Amino acid sequence: MNYIPIALIMAAYASARAATIVNEDPAEGGIGYAWTIQIGANETVTTPNVEDANVGVWSWHDTAFAGAENMGWTHTSSWAAVEVTEAVYLTITMGRNASVPFLEGVRDTQYLFPSFTIWSGWDNTGSDNHTYQNNGLVPWAEGLTQLQGFVSNTTETTASLTLYLEPGLYTVAMGSHGPATGGLPRQGFYTNFTTVPEPSAALLATAAMGVMGLRRRR
Repeated sequence: MNYIPIALIMAAYASARAATIVNEDPAEGGIGYAWTIQIGANETVTTPNVEDANVGVWSWHDTAFAGAENMGWTHTSSWAAVEVTEAVYLTITMGRNASVPFLEGVRDTQYLFPSFTIWSGWDNTGSDNHTYQNNGLVPWAEGLTQLQGFVSNTTETTASLTLYLEPGLYTVAMGSHGPATGGLPRQGFYTNFTTVPEPSAALLATAAMGVMGLRRRR
């Protein structure tokens, strides 16, 4: 019986290549995306240190909505339109970034408690709304077809989530679940997106590499 060498299996999880990110909306209408990302297997990308990399202190969850739980502010959250080109495990990590420029200095970060939600689909039709449901479907964003996951964080300076995704379009709303204190400034953030292949795809790739190696030796 021929076994696939462990080195070939590990090669499928080699150092990540750079995915693509642009600081713009993929299309007009619907959600106002700040970022458009395309990512495949073994790729990674991080939001850059630009002015748009900021969110409100209560952007992902605002306790001021009387009688309405789990509501975020649409226009103070930061939205990413993510295209996944192959089956992957995607890890999203969001944290404080004290290098985001603002006027003659940088953005504050001490009240950022990173929290985020990911849905299937992009929403580029119709108009948006001031608020959105951070733990379920968003009625006004009809392009978001399924909730994939979310992180609600009120204590840590970074937050992370790993989930399996099929090829397709996904939307990520990034924000903060900060303290209920008035007059707080916008907060600087970074978000990193990193993938590894879905295991069966990785095994197929390593098997193909093994066959190529055998043919060369012959």
